[in-house]
Amino acid sequence: MSELTEKGKIIKGYKATNQDLTCQGYKFEVGEWHEHDGDVELCKSGFHFCPHMSGVWTYYPNNPKIWKVEAELVLLDNAPGADLKYVAKRIRLVKEVKIGGDGNTGDRNTGDRNTGDCNTGDRNTGDCNCMDHSPDFLCMKERKALCFDKPTELTHKEMREQWGMLIDDLAYAMSKDEAFDYSAYSALPNWTENRCRELHQAHIQARQTAKEE
Repeated sequence: MSELTEKGKIIKGYKATNQDLTCQGYKFEVGEWHEHDGDVELCKSGFHFCPHMSGVWTYYPNNPKIWKVEAELVLLDNAPGADLKYVAKRIRLVKEVKIGGDGNTGDRNTGDRNTGDCNTGDRNTGDCNCMDHSPDFLCMKERKALCFDKPTELTHKEMREQWGMLIDDLAYAMSKDEAFDYSAYSALPNWTENRCRELHQAHIQARQTAKEE
């Protein structure tokens, strides 16, 4: 039997309301915590929301407002599916999601800052994903990331959260032809000096080839 997550542990997701901020007759206020009086039970009682944007469209197909939400005391369901939903005792609407997303370079995204197309998650480079930070296609579950061509124990999102600044710094160094201190990036998963050096040479060669074409 599933148990509620502890109070103070924030679970993020998405929720739909009618245009007047009501859902099943309950009126929400943006930014305020709302607490359900009584037990929570999936599909019966409590505040329901989805971990993936795609789930929202399943339950609210007709012109809803879509919100990023934060919830506490959540009854989690580990069943697979893009329409997966959770139920919580406490929830608040954090920010409205404008359909089309913000900062996308791809097309038909409802998430934010995607370079791929048709994503409901954020920062995807692949297409039609409902999670975040994925270079893959048509996925609901994020796989472990590669680093220096070898598997890590982290997802793409976890890699970005833990090593984002160092990766960005290394990427800038790789964009130059001049040699640099490869050992400065030894904390990255799967790093070796030879791998770092070979990657730099590959970037240099790719730039030279592009100039010749």
